[in-house]
Amino acid sequence: MTFIDNNVTPGITYTYNRTGNLAQVADAAGIRTFVYSPELDLTSENISGIYNKEIKRIYTTSGMAGRLLSVSLKGFRDMLE
Repeated sequence: MTFIDNNVTPGITYTYNRTGNLAQVADAAGIRTFVYSPELDLTSENISGIYNKEIKRIYTTSGMAGRLLSVSLKGFRDMLE
């Protein structure tokens, strides 16, 4: 399913996967792609366009399964300094 929001912010396209989760956002700055685990946890977010970045999330698999354990950032060094 794709939703184009031209009334609020022109030129933004939202695409959802079959489970209803946000799969992609495209605008003038580039594309953000979201990847989910079989448990529907957001595992990575890839940003391409003006910036090329990646955010990865790791979740626990035992105990409190599905709890966010860590987040790693790739390509953010220039933004953090």
